Amino acid sequence: TISMASNVAVTKASVLIIGEPGTGKNSLGYYIHLNSSRAKSPFVVVDCVGERKEVENAILGFREENGKFHRGALEAANGGTVLFSNIDGLEDDFQKRLHKIIMELEDYDLDVRILATTSKNLSKLVGAGRFYRGLYTYISNDALFIPPLRERITDLEWITKKLIEKFRENQEVPMQIEPLAMEKILGHYWTYNLAELRSVIENSVKNSD
Repeated sequence: TISMASNVAVTKASVLIIGEPGTGKNSLGYYIHLNSSRAKSPFVVVDCVGERKEVENAILGFREENGKFHRGALEAANGGTVLFSNIDGLEDDFQKRLHKIIMELEDYDLDVRILATTSKNLSKLVGAGRFYRGLYTYISNDALFIPPLRERITDLEWITKKLIEKFRENQEVPMQIEPLAMEKILGHYWTYNLAELRSVIENSVKNSD
């Protein structure tokens, strides 16, 4: 996945990142941004799951009653990258509106690369009329799939050790993981993927102090 992400990073194409919750989709999006020509420009994440007005304001911006205008993600990320996290959470009619706006960014003197993440099968949602085809076609120019953690056994031990190092970075004595504990980690299903593993490791490190 990383090698594929590196390949698409150097292009200008939009990218759809697909994977179960907690697999690190946003992190992969940030990796793509950092390895692109836009690395020194803004990287803005919008969570598309939430109250409709708040999501739309976060994307397009809004004006307060006193006249003060707050820039939305598309304007704030000019020259950089916007990542629409959980893009399947957008309301149906706003999907069509957003697609139109994205296609007209140059008319607003905006240069923004679009990345998106989802844990859903957007192709099926399109077929069922629950996701706008035009937006799907645009964001899925390139698509990357992140396998769930339980299918990445070869990575799991390395990831575990890196997480331990991260949570123990301010400790003088490094924490060692027992073989039996690692065996349990490798055999666990990890329903919530990296998010669950991170929580388990962090709690273990705290309890070891």
